[in-house]
This record gives sequence, structure tokens and C-alpha cells, in this order.
Amino acid sequence: MAFLNVLFLTLSLLLSGCGTKKQPQYQQQPQSSEEVGYSSSDYATEETSASQSLGANVDASAAKSIASENKVYFAFDSDAINDEGRNTIKAFVRSIANKSSASVTLEGHCDSRGTKDYNYALGQKRAQSVKEFMITQGLKASQIVVISYSFLRPEVEGENESAWKKNRRVVLSNG
Repeated sequence: MAFLNVLFLTLSLLLSGCGTKKQPQYQQQPQSSEEVGYSSSDYATEETSASQSLGANVDASAAKSIASENKVYFAFDSDAINDEGRNTIKAFVRSIANKSSASVTLEGHCDSRGTKDYNYALGQKRAQSVKEFMITQGLKASQIVVISYSFLRPEVEGENESAWKKNRRVVLSNG
């Protein structure tokens, strides 16, 4: 009987230590690109007249974002869209507003920190956040496809903050 009590106690202790994994906590949503440490001009490869082609309502940072291939950048371990990202999305939606049959693909990407599975989920959350915001801007959910590439398609190679901040993104494309 003492043997069974010891066995039961041992099993109870072992099983109580097998709780669920603690999920990482997301950082507070950045309010502006300055809090994240970059701006769209860090990524713009050329100035275009995108603001002219989209109308006078598009501000300069959104036009620069269009020139940088329709990318929304994110803070570390976050799927929160900052003001600059919202401007990029608004400009993108305006650019396809007249194409009622337009389809949109949102590619979620992460930096190389974290596991592949965690980063797949984070890339999906980032793309889903952009999708939800696009819906508030008038697109239909059926027009939008969400994909996560985790850290498998970096924009910039490297293991430093400069590379990481450029790899934390959602790429917007239509067609």
C-alpha cells in the first residue's frame, strides 16, 4: 500500500508540472513610427508621384509607402498597425477602389527571432490585422487572401536590429 501511495504521489507531481506553455505577451501598440524606430523613408527606393495618381487626400508618408512596394512594418513581437501602416493601407485600398473584382494578397513576414511555428502564427496575425483594417476601408473579406511566410522570406539578410525591423512586415499586392 505504501508503494502505491508513493507511486501516486510521484505521478501527481510529474503531471502537475506539465501545464500549458505560457504564451508570449505582446508589447503595447506603438503610436507612431518614431516609437518603433523607423519611418517609411528608411524603405523608400524612389520618390514617385503616387500621391498625384491617388488624389490629393493621400499624404506624403503614404505616397512614400507606395513607392516602397506597399509594405506595412511592425514592432517586435506585435501585430498592431501603427499610424504609418494605416496610411499605407488606406492608400493601397484607394488605388484599387475602382477595380471591383480586384483580389488582394497579404503576405505576413517576421524577423528570424523565435521558432518557425511561433513566427508562422505571428505572420498570420499581422496579415489578419491588415485584412481587418482593409475591410473597415471598404474591401470585402472575399477579396483578400492571407499568407504567412514566417521568417522564411526575409527582405534583408542579417541578425541585427536593422535587418529585423525590415523583415517584420506585411506585403500588400493585388491581382
